[in-house]
Amino acid sequence: MANPKHRPIHLEIQTHRRNPIGIIRSTFRLNGKIAHITYGRLNGFSLDHLKLIQAAFRNKAIPIDSPEALKTSHSKEWGASCAILKFAQQIGLDRILYSRKEPWVRSALAMIVGRLIYAGSKLSLVNRWKDSALWELSGIKDRPDVEEHCYQAMDALVARQKAIQKSLAKKHLNSSSLVLYDITSSYFEGEYEQSEIVRFGYNRDKKKNRKQIVIGLICNAQGCPVAVEVFSGNTKDESTVENKIRQLQQDFGMQQIIFVGDRGMVTQSNYEKVKNIKGLNTISALTHPQILDLLKAKQIEAQLFDEKNIAEIRDPNNPQRRLMLCRNEDSAKREGKTREHLLEKTDQALKQIATGTSKRVATEKQIGIRIGKVFK
Repeated sequence: MANPKHRPIHLEIQTHRRNPIGIIRSTFRLNGKIAHITYGRLNGFSLDHLKLIQAAFRNKAIPIDSPEALKTSHSKEWGASCAILKFAQQIGLDRILYSRKEPWVRSALAMIVGRLIYAGSKLSLVNRWKDSALWELSGIKDRPDVEEHCYQAMDALVARQKAIQKSLAKKHLNSSSLVLYDITSSYFEGEYEQSEIVRFGYNRDKKKNRKQIVIGLICNAQGCPVAVEVFSGNTKDESTVENKIRQLQQDFGMQQIIFVGDRGMVTQSNYEKVKNIKGLNTISALTHPQILDLLKAKQIEAQLFDEKNIAEIRDPNNPQRRLMLCRNEDSAKREGKTREHLLEKTDQALKQIATGTSKRVATEKQIGIRIGKVFK
């Protein structure tokens, strides 16, 4: 039999009565049988309080001011994911994607929110499930599958693209609106031999030997995206304009449109194609040769260009066309540097011609051809 001084003391909780009771006692074996020594009782405590006291007897309770009182076993990002998901639901984005509560809608929302919080690929977003509550908040408790929860969801989005864009246009565009349209491109690494749209084209990122796709984006006057379309990588900007205007009228039901595009998009040939479309007005910029032609024809004067006071004139050849003349100091500096650079290169090339080291004497005609190439 163990020495009474070394017998462990514990708290036994009895709940068979109306109120739980805590009994402080030692338990041991005596002649092969279980025996107890009771030292006192605890009455008037709740069951939760008795369990805390019981844990203290077992050395499992930690004082509240102890450094070990709180330990982080694991943690997940929750706040940002929850806030943006709630906001997406408040603005009705989930219903715009699809009116029914399908699983792929939650996955699509998770990808949208994930793109805002974490920059990376779909696979990297899937791997975030250990340290982010995003997927769990989206109804996916276990590890998400990149094929099922990302790519299949994106396929469903593509199938509903027209319906989604019509809903966005109804929300953000009126029957008469200012519309912003622009083109960009995105280049690819690796091989895309089976793709129908990944092609070589004008690379805005100055990446040589990289295939790309071209992306057209329609926004409202505040810059809110409404519709997007992906084109082949060799698509020219101006070739997309006419169809986009048709889309705004036919798909989005817009009657009066002010179409804003840069000078490479609303070209003269494009303008001729769309100028007779009912309800369409365009805003663009004149090209440098067009400005020179107007100056030579004395239809505009250089002193009309001012940094603050914008001059408005009517195009003599097309009275319905208004020209807003202003001077941009930043453009002037940029073009000045370009001019200085061209003059410097021309000077160097002419000096090379003048100090030619060829043993054969060049004729005046040959020298003229060389100088012509430099000027060109």
